[in-house]
Formats: sequence, C-alpha cells, structure tokens
Amino acid sequence: MNILSRMSFYYDFFIGKMSFLVATKNGLYHVKKMKIRKVLEGQFYGLTKFKNKWFVFHKNNDNGEILSFSLKEDRIISVQKKVMGLSPGCHQIDFCSDKLHVIDTYNNCIQVYASKEEKIIKIEEFYPFGSLENGRNSENYVHMNSIWKKDDFFYLFLHNETMKTGKKSEIAILNDKYKVVKRHSTEAVNGHNILKFKGDFVYCNSNENSLVADNKSVFQADLFTRGLALSSKYILVGGSQYGERSLRKNLSGKVYVLNHNFGLLHVLNIPGMVQEIRIVEPMDHCLSNSMSLH
Repeated sequence: MNILSRMSFYYDFFIGKMSFLVATKNGLYHVKKMKIRKVLEGQFYGLTKFKNKWFVFHKNNDNGEILSFSLKEDRIISVQKKVMGLSPGCHQIDFCSDKLHVIDTYNNCIQVYASKEEKIIKIEEFYPFGSLENGRNSENYVHMNSIWKKDDFFYLFLHNETMKTGKKSEIAILNDKYKVVKRHSTEAVNGHNILKFKGDFVYCNSNENSLVADNKSVFQADLFTRGLALSSKYILVGGSQYGERSLRKNLSGKVYVLNHNFGLLHVLNIPGMVQEIRIVEPMDHCLSNSMSLH
C-alpha cells in the first residue's frame, strides 16, 4: 500500500465517517473510528436498511424475530419488534425494492414482507428448491443463507451443508417470479454471501477461510469467513473462530478490511462470531437497494 492509499485508509477508518454494524452470536456491534461498542445484546444475523431504518434478525431462544431501529449520533434508538414467530434458523434479510426478503434457511423458504406505513406484513413465501418433507434431513435441503438482487434477478447462495453432505456450495439465479433459471457449482465448502463485483461472483469459501472472486481465492484469512460488505473503496470480510455449537456464544471473530484489489489493509478483533457486516456510512453496495457499483 503506497503512502497516499495508507493515508486515505487511516483517515476514512480512524478519523472520517466510515462506520459499520457487525451482527454476531454475542451481540450487535457498532464500529466507528475503529472503536467497537455493543449496542444490542443477543444473537443476531441478517442486517438490512430501508429508508432511514435498520432491520436485524434476532434469534430469541427457540424462535426468531426481526427488530427495527434507528441510528442517531452513533447510538441505537427506537428499537421495535416488527416480525415475530420466525424460525430460529433465518439467515440473511434484505429489502429488494420495498419488499423485505427473509431467508428462512431451515425451512428452504424465502419469506416476503411488505412495508406498509410502520408495519411489516407477510405477503408471500416461496420454495424455489421445494418444501421439506423431513426437515434438514430432506434430500432437497440446500441451506440457502444469502440473497442479493440486481436488475431482474435474485442471486442466492446455497451452503449445501458440504461437511455433512459432501455437496459443494452453489450459486442459484432466480427470476422475478422466484423460479430457478440457473445453478452454478462452486468449489466452496459451507460457503456464505453472494455479490457480483467487477463482473465476477464474489463469496466466502467459509470452511477454507477464504474469499473467492471469479472462482479463484483472492484473500486468505485465518478464520472461518462469513459476512461481506462493500463500499466505494473497501471490502469488509467477517471471520469467526469455530467450535462446537454449545461453545459458539463465547467464541470471537474479526473484520478484515481489504482494498478493491483484495489486498489486506487492517484486521479488527470482534468479541463474537461474525455472522453479518453492513456498512452504515458511506454506503453498503452489498445491499440490493444500493446504487450499482457492479
């Protein structure tokens, strides 16, 4: 990194307005000027934004719910429960246009909600890979965990529980009727996240601790990779220690800051397993409603 790039990076992250949210198994964290502050207790996954409000998936014991909140002067205010009674196994959530899409991973389902005034109302659900007859042991269970929409297509990442099934992860492309038009095989093991950047698919090859672009490993981390955010200058990748499910609340993680050439600029330690990252300022281009950078 040359001196001008280094100065730009340090200004953006240590002095400037660059800030982001990190959803973990041990709380929701807000990071600004590289100072980490826990803003909500609990286990969190999907994070998205609609207009001036943020929405986050919260695992609440054996159920799931979606909370909304606002950020004011770097503090969370006006926390409200918007959707209750969800599966505890929901993963990414995102607004595509004005509709909230919830990836109900454990049920092979995409749930779609409409935003009407201050309410979030369920309107549809889709099973692009079929409903499950035997839960997660069903032959058609794909463990889809990530969604991203651009133009008329939805891009889904299918984890496929590689370590259990032997099936490598896949990228599925759906049309605007939620019908599968193509499935791409990958070499990822238990992968997460999906994005097109510079014309290439970018995703986390989680079990191999890497970030992949154009079917090639472009960044090697030292932890399980999950969580991806993109600004006009930087890429943020999440990392997590991994262990038995009963121990995971006590494990920690990292956020790796990369430039657009996938060069490592900085590593930030996070006191929780990272499940999602979203940039607050300036803009996160991993959100479906963001202006295109792709």
